[in-house]
Parts: sequence; structure tokens; C-alpha cells
Amino acid sequence: MKEVELNTSQDMLDYILKINGFNSTPYFEDSLVKIGYGHKVPKTWLIKNKTVTQEEAFNFFLKDLKKIESNPLIQELKDDQVLFDICVHFIYDHGIQPFKNCRLDVLARNRKYDEIILVLDTAIEYFSHCKLKDKRLHDIKLLLSKSSVNGNKKRIFKKNVGFSG
Repeated sequence: MKEVELNTSQDMLDYILKINGFNSTPYFEDSLVKIGYGHKVPKTWLIKNKTVTQEEAFNFFLKDLKKIESNPLIQELKDDQVLFDICVHFIYDHGIQPFKNCRLDVLARNRKYDEIILVLDTAIEYFSHCKLKDKRLHDIKLLLSKSSVNGNKKRIFKKNVGFSG
């Protein structure tokens, strides 16, 4: 994967791409139509049978991440790479509104790691109908719990889910 200029770590970028996988055709996920690596598109893309190349999908991915990173809620977390990556990952998968609704923005700003883990537990239960999202939330929770317990914010759980912060 080529290096990109974002604040999200390269390991997290690679991980998000890997967990989402590439789809050249539109697909449904949580009543949304997505394409590429999870980029939201209008439902008309299904009817029109639109497709994307991997390069186009990657450009959508970068555009989505730049939008997430430019959000003031996320900007405040740049000093803690692991927490920043976790929040970007959560927003990429679930959107900014669930991030706010779960109060993850407030908890992240105040570095309330234990409370964030509790919120993720609740989200895992809520999203349990969707196996892929459930797996992603478990991965995010594992990343955060390893980070807060060990205090090691640089090399985290690569062996467990293939990601290190």
C-alpha cells in the first residue's frame, strides 16, 4: 500500500482497507449502499450497475478519511495516535452521528479509556446482528484495552488482529 499524507497511522489505514475489502460493485450494509472500501454512494448506483476500479475506490477512501480527520472532534485527539486511530476507525465504519450519540467524542477528549471500552461493549451488543461490524468493534475495543492496560501506545496487538498503532 502506498504511503499517504494523513494523520491516521499507516497501520490503521492498511487495517481499515483489509477489514473492509474491495468491492467493485455497489452493496448494501446497514441499509446504506456502499462501494469500494466502504464508501457510501446513492442507491441509484445499484440500479445503474455502476462499478469502480481499485484506484477509484482508494481515492474515495482517502477522501472519506480526510473528511473524518478534518472534523474538529477528531482534530483534538492528534496527540494520542492510538486514540486518534480508534476514533477514525469508528467513524469510518459507523459515521460521526453514532460517535456523538455514544458520547465517544467527550470520552475521547477526556481520555476516559475505561468508559470508552464500556461504550464499545454496548455498541458491540447493539451491532451484534451484523457480524462484520461486530468484529470491527471487538478489534477497536481490543486495541484500546491493550493500550490503556499496558500503557504501550506504539506497538499494540499486531499478533491478535494484524494492527499495531
